[in-house]
Order: sequence, then C-alpha cells, then structure tokens
Amino acid sequence: MRLCMAYLGPVVYAVTTQTSWVAHTVWRSVATITRLFLIFLRAIPEYMCAFLLPAVLGISAWPLVLALALHNTGILGRLSAKIVENLPTASLSSLRGLGASRLQIAWTAILPMALPRFLMFFFYRWETCVREATVLGMLGFISLGFWIQDARARKIYDEMFIYILLGTALIMIGDFISAIARKIIRDE
Repeated sequence: MRLCMAYLGPVVYAVTTQTSWVAHTVWRSVATITRLFLIFLRAIPEYMCAFLLPAVLGISAWPLVLALALHNTGILGRLSAKIVENLPTASLSSLRGLGASRLQIAWTAILPMALPRFLMFFFYRWETCVREATVLGMLGFISLGFWIQDARARKIYDEMFIYILLGTALIMIGDFISAIARKIIRDE
C-alpha cells in the first residue's frame, strides 16, 4: 500500500493506491517480452526476410509486403515506446495519484499527447516502405521497382519515367495525408 498526495486546486487529498506484486510482475513480464519481440523484428533486415519468405509463401509480392511489415513493426514499436517514455510525467503521475488505472491514463493522457508524433513516424515509415519496395523490385520482386527496371532494360525511358513519377506521387500523397491527419488531431 502506498500513500500519494494529490493536489486539486486549494485542497490536497491523500490517496492510497495498492499495487499487487503479481500485477506488477505480470506487467513487467509483458513489457519485457514485447520489448524483446520488437528488438527481434528490428534486428532482421527486411532484405533478409524478402529473400527467405518466398521459400515459405511462394513467389509473389506478398513476401515482400510481409518482410517490410515485420521490420517496420519493430521500428514503429521502438519509436512509439520512445514517444511514450519522453512524455511529460507530471500530468501522468498526477492522474495516477488520483487513482486512475493504467488504461484510463493511456486513454485520456498518453494517447492524446503521443498520437500526433506517432502518426508522423507512421507516415515516415510508410514512405520508407514505398522506397524500399522500389529497391527490392529492382532486385527482381514484383513491385514498382521491377517495372522501372524492366522499362530500363527494354529501353523504354518514357515508361520508366512515368513509373518513377508514380513512386514520387505515392510518397507525396502519403506526406499530404500525414499533414492532414496531424492537423486534424492537433486541432481537436
């Protein structure tokens, strides 16, 4: 049992919180397992997965998509954790002192403060995936890069230029959507 002081206007309330040893251990275990899983996903380069997954899933674009998704899940998990770790702790600890549960704190404080930065990182990684898919396509996987490489090999440079512009347009559209989403969230 812990005694916390909560300041609400001119009155200071004493709030008791009881943290179960079992709940604390379970929470720490879940956090550690999640952290290790995200490190594992981040440690395997998407190029390695893109060469290994076709043996399991067959030759198609889906192994490439899955390879990029797995690697970027690890990266986004790491970036999200850093966003939450760097949030100002004063408001979070005051909510905890008032007796708010972890879920209530996450929903009312962490999510609104972290969502704009998370969206910024999400759309940045999306742009990175578009570029990486193009590079992997040049290595032989069916994607935009494959069509660019194919047009170059056939010496159809106007078609190659169109594909390059298409890749640029995809990145610009992602940046535009990102800016709109972050503006909407900031304005609310």
